[in-house]
Amino acid sequence: MKCDILIHAPSGVAYTGHPEEDKFIGVPGVLLNETRKEFASTLAPDALVLTWKDGKEYGTERVLYSTVTGLKIAERKQSEIASVDSIAGGFLAGGLFSTIELALTNVKTLKIKTERKEYEIWVPQAAEWANRIHKQTPQLL
Repeated sequence: MKCDILIHAPSGVAYTGHPEEDKFIGVPGVLLNETRKEFASTLAPDALVLTWKDGKEYGTERVLYSTVTGLKIAERKQSEIASVDSIAGGFLAGGLFSTIELALTNVKTLKIKTERKEYEIWVPQAAEWANRIHKQTPQLL
């Protein structure tokens, strides 16, 4: 028997085949205030899944939606994000921004607070991520 389900290996989340859903799986980003290489975020049905490269393996952390006590959009200078991770720097700079623009332009980040920890994450389209997470966290209403 052949299975045609595509799985994002680091997070273990299955792709749906719907681009509007799948664009939230394995998205490269930056977890601010932490040094994790090859960081990515995934919105699973029950949790925000954070993955990163840990030697030759992947590390993961699941932030269950049921534990989220706060969610907001914050802003950081592009230069702060670009200096943390080369993938983010390449995405933000995209060959279009000069060094001055990187230093002066702000980007949006997600601040997610749980009962035990607070996360600040830069991902492209942070507002869309916040909307999706908010839909999964009715305790924030």
